Amino acid sequence: MTMSSQEARVIAEQLCTELAWRLDHGQAARAGELFTEDLLFGLAGAQVGRAVFEQQMAGRAALPFASRHCISNVRVTRFGEHVIEASSIALILKSERIDGEERISTVCGDWNIVARADAEGWRIASLAIVPLRPPE
Repeated sequence: MTMSSQEARVIAEQLCTELAWRLDHGQAARAGELFTEDLLFGLAGAQVGRAVFEQQMAGRAALPFASRHCISNVRVTRFGEHVIEASSIALILKSERIDGEERISTVCGDWNIVARADAEGWRIASLAIVPLRPPE
């Protein structure tokens, strides 16, 4: 059966929002379940594999900050029976205490993902984080 672009968009959006929810609600250690074994993750051009990602996420709950990831504008750029390429805007809010003062910082950019279907369903094979930068 052929997938429609709307079905591909729903899959990409579900993967991105589930990842965001896990990162924001104390479930970061389970975020690796959303990825393929050969995952590439990180800032575009400096990505790490799933094992390193899982190590990073295992210690996230102990860090002294809270975050919220807001995902929007999911756009499918290419899709097929077993692969989806999509991008979304990620607005990340981070609340932390610095020198006794509460501070909120904001980071914005794109999440460019490649998702692949396997026997258990759809998983993220690559997530490149592309920070928003001013034009040169």
